[in-house]
Amino acid sequence: MTEHRLPYFDYLLAELAKRNSAIEKSFGRHVHWGYWDDPAKARGDDDDYARAAEQLTVELCRLAGIAEGEKILDVGCGFGGTIASLPTGSATRTTGIRSSWSGKTSTGAWALPGPYMVTLTSASSRGTALPWGSSYAVNAPPPAPPTPGVAVNGDGGYVPVPPHRLLDTRAGVYPSGPGGRIDLHVLGTAGIPASGVTSVYLTLTVTCPTTSGYVTVYAGGTTSPATSNQNFSAGQTRAVLVAAAVGTDGTISIFNAGGTTQVIADVIGYGAASGGDELTAVPLTRVLATYSSPLGQIKTGESRTIALPALAGIPAASIKAVMVKAVVVKALRLRQIVLSRRRLASRS
Repeated sequence: MTEHRLPYFDYLLAELAKRNSAIEKSFGRHVHWGYWDDPAKARGDDDDYARAAEQLTVELCRLAGIAEGEKILDVGCGFGGTIASLPTGSATRTTGIRSSWSGKTSTGAWALPGPYMVTLTSASSRGTALPWGSSYAVNAPPPAPPTPGVAVNGDGGYVPVPPHRLLDTRAGVYPSGPGGRIDLHVLGTAGIPASGVTSVYLTLTVTCPTTSGYVTVYAGGTTSPATSNQNFSAGQTRAVLVAAAVGTDGTISIFNAGGTTQVIADVIGYGAASGGDELTAVPLTRVLATYSSPLGQIKTGESRTIALPALAGIPAASIKAVMVKAVVVKALRLRQIVLSRRRLASRS
């Protein structure tokens, strides 16, 4: 859903509240900009803007072909200036309607954060008016101050665990709002020990963001770094592999820079303070391409085993786990794939 924003609107209201005389004179009873028959002749002073704001309403009435005796419904979030500026005798003047929303759904429950569309419809004995709608974004409450902490240190290695979903804000948890932070406890669950863990390895997915932005994952109780793990545009779904340090309180924090977005975190392994296996960098190696495989695409519910070759001189029999990048193309519908130690499966 597209979110419609007026970048100057908050500033305009703030300046009107301060009784800014230049703003009051330029905009008057309107929140829109103006119309100039010849923009090259616009002077740009307060009086010129005020006349142009009124002229925009006159031009709109002319283009709409409003005739004398017609009834006009003015629905908007302004000050009723458009209906008040109708030329005398052009139409029957009526009271404007200012729309508002309590933030509750039709069942009376408070709406969860995210984008919403509000629609106004009306009907009379003479017919039904065209519906009017506008989108609103409900943001999550601001996060509480974090408990100060530090990242856990250690010199151990990597320990794989079966993929497990630690977080999915689509399942009734607040999505992350602008400047929001989600503190996620990761120890003692999904095969991760309750102590002795320095980091977790996650597939981090963002979906349904209302605006462009980025997310950053870092150790709980520490300061968010000025870098991102994943950047995205409005409406995108994107995933990235993240190695996140764990704070002394057993948490990681996920920071969202702007807009409201749903966040999904699936753990695939952790870094041990001691023990574990060494991670070895290997040349980029393609181990499966279904478009060139005689078996073709992986079908719904199908599992397929991939035989790994020797990598960087390490025999396949000695490889305990691998980190892979799975790319899905030309899917017939939305679905997911799950990679485990012995197979790759497709689910609807």
